[in-house]
Amino acid sequence: MTGTVDRRESETDTPAASLRLVYRAIWQDDRGDVQEAARAEFLAWAKQRHPELDDRAGGNGVPRRRLGSWLPGRGAAPAVPTTNGSAAGPGRGEPDSDGTGGGRDAPTILHGRTLADGHASATQIQLDTRGDGGAVRVTLRVMTDNDGADCGWIWVDVETEAGDDDTASADELTAVEEATQLVAGLVDSGIDAGGTPRARSGLPLRTSATAVKPALLEEAALNLIRGPSRDLPVVVFAHDTLDGAGPTLERANAAARRLAGVAVVLVLPHAVISPFQREMGPELDIQPGEARMYVPESVHSDVDPGLTAGQVRTSVAEAGRRFLMMHQRTLVATEPPAAFVRLQSATEISRAAAAVDSSHLEQIERLTEEVDDVWEALFDTRGQRTEARRQVEESRHEQRYLDDRLQAAVAEMELKQDQIVSLQQENEHLQNRVVALLGHLEGDAPAVSTSDSRETEHLSEVTSVSHALELARQLVGLVELPTAAEHDIDKLDAGMNARPWGRDTMSALIALEAYAQDVHRKAESTADFWDWCRNSGHARVWPANPKKLAMSESEEVMRRP
Repeated sequence: MTGTVDRRESETDTPAASLRLVYRAIWQDDRGDVQEAARAEFLAWAKQRHPELDDRAGGNGVPRRRLGSWLPGRGAAPAVPTTNGSAAGPGRGEPDSDGTGGGRDAPTILHGRTLADGHASATQIQLDTRGDGGAVRVTLRVMTDNDGADCGWIWVDVETEAGDDDTASADELTAVEEATQLVAGLVDSGIDAGGTPRARSGLPLRTSATAVKPALLEEAALNLIRGPSRDLPVVVFAHDTLDGAGPTLERANAAARRLAGVAVVLVLPHAVISPFQREMGPELDIQPGEARMYVPESVHSDVDPGLTAGQVRTSVAEAGRRFLMMHQRTLVATEPPAAFVRLQSATEISRAAAAVDSSHLEQIERLTEEVDDVWEALFDTRGQRTEARRQVEESRHEQRYLDDRLQAAVAEMELKQDQIVSLQQENEHLQNRVVALLGHLEGDAPAVSTSDSRETEHLSEVTSVSHALELARQLVGLVELPTAAEHDIDKLDAGMNARPWGRDTMSALIALEAYAQDVHRKAESTADFWDWCRNSGHARVWPANPKKLAMSESEEVMRRP
C-alpha cells in the first residue's frame, strides 16, 4: 500500500527525531466516565497490537507520570523512563541488565493527569513505537469539565518522523489506518454506553453509513449538506445498479468506519438518486455507483471530491481510503478545542502563580481577566458570524425556490414543444402514407405490407427509447441493432420526453427496415436513405431533417470506444 500523506509540523520536541502531525480526530462525548472508558479502550487497542506492554509496564501497561505539556507546541515532550532509571526518547534507552536494548524498537506508553481546578481535568496517554519507517506516536487526550458546557472531549493525534518528501512510508500508512480503528472503537463504545458522540457543531457521529429514505431526502441529506454550520464532510454513495444494494452498503459502511469521527457517510438508494440530482444540480450531483465528498463551506480544497463507479468498485475499502487521503490536509489543520486551550492556560497560570512572588499575583489576575475578555469577544464574533450565515442560507433558500419555479415552467414549455413536433411528424407520416396508397392504386408504388398494422400498433405502445429498441428487434429482419452501439440510453429514458423520443426512434428504425427491403428487392438502388425518405413516397418513410439524421458519424462519436 503506497500513497502520500499531508503532514503538519508538530513542535513537540522529540529526542529521537522531529515529528509531524499526519492525522487528527476531535469530537465530544457526554458519558460521565469518559476518561476511564477512553483510557481502557486505548489500552485494549494498544495491547492488541503490542502484547508485550503488560510485561514491560507492571501489570496495566501504563507508567503513571505527570506530563509537562498537553498541547502540541506548548512545551517539550516528556522523556521515556527506562528500566535502569535513566530517561531517554523513544528508541534511545540504555541497555537493560540482561544486555538488551532498553526499549529500542519496543512500544512505551506514558500516562498523566493534570487538574486545572476542582471541576476540569484531563488525561493523556501516549504510545511511541519505532519501525523501519521511523518513529510513530499515537496520543489520546480526554478532558471533562463537570461545571461547564463542554462535558467531555476526546482527541486522537498521530505523529510520524519527518521524511525527506511527502511520500508516506508503510509504517506511516499503517499507523493512520490503526488510529482510525481506535477512533471507531471509541465512538462505538460511547454509543454503546448510551452516550451521543458528536462533532463540535453538534452533528451526531456514527461508524456505519445511513441510508437516506425518499421521504427524508431533504432533512437527512440536502439540509445536512447545505447547512452553513456543518464542520464535517458528508460522503455520499449512490446505489450501484450493476452490483446492487448489498455491495453498495458494504463499501459505504467500510468508509464510515474508516472516517469515524471525521466525516458523515450517507447512502442514496436507487429511488432517491434522481431527486437528489435535481436538487443538487449538474455540478454537484452524483451518478449511480459513484461516491462524492461534500466538504463544509469553510474548507477550500483543489482536490476532485468525486470517485467514479470504477474506482469505488476496486475494493470494499478503496473509497474510504481515498476519501481519508483527500480529507487529510483538513484534518491536520484542525485547531484544538477551546476547552483544552483554556485548561492549558489555566494550568500554566497556576504553576506560574506558585513560583512567583505574591507581588505578581495582581498582574496575573489582570492578565487572566484579559484572557477571559478575549474569549468573550471571540464568542460574540462567532455568534455574529452564525447569524450572518443564517441570513445567507435564507436568501439561498428563496433563490432555490424561484429557480425551481423557473425550471418547472421551462420544462413544461419544452414538453409542449415536443408534443407539437410529435403531432407534426405524425401528420407528415399520414400524408406520406396517403401518397403511397394513391401511388399503389395507380400502379406506381409497391403494395403496402401486411405488417403495417402490427408496426402501427407497436408504435403506439412505445414508452421509451430502450422500449423502442426492444420492439424494433422483433420487427426488423435486414437491419441489425448491435447492443454495443447503445450509449447513455438510460439517461434518455429518464427524461420527461422519453415517450416521444422513443416513438421517433421506432419510426426511424421501421423506415430503415423498409428502405433495406426496397434495396433488397431491386438489383440496384441509386437513392441513399436520406433521398429515399424525401422522395420515395413509401408508406414507411421517416420525416428526416438535418437535425435528426446524419449520413456519417461525427468525430466525437467515432472517438468513442
